[in-house]
Amino acid sequence: MSYHIAPVKNYHVACYRATRFASIGYNLNHARSLVINLETTRYSDGLRQVVIYFQDMTNDRFDRGLIRESGLGQRTGTSATIRLPLHEYADYYHLLQTEKPLFFMWNIEGGAGAIQTIQLTSFEEPIGEGESDSNAA
Repeated sequence: MSYHIAPVKNYHVACYRATRFASIGYNLNHARSLVINLETTRYSDGLRQVVIYFQDMTNDRFDRGLIRESGLGQRTGTSATIRLPLHEYADYYHLLQTEKPLFFMWNIEGGAGAIQTIQLTSFEEPIGEGESDSNAA
């Protein structure tokens, strides 16, 4: 297992609707994505961008089978693609909107680049800081 961490540089969001996601054979009702650009550090292993697709799948095989078979996503070169359920979007988006600094952490298992764990995190912060972040200026 290989663990990595990189500071988040910036991000952008997208919302879209499609009738078919042909590459994995699922029907989609609605989807969102976050593109997170990372700073390169000695701990980032060259990863520069993470694209997280949040999808409302009409087939529950997404949660059970697809993730179990291939992890949360794949790393290819300097980018990674992650797929998560749509109901998790608000949590990730809220962190990107309100916290600074933020770090993206991940681990890869096996030689195929399958990402098994991800975490978007701040580190130590003052207690009782509330919604506004005094460090986010």
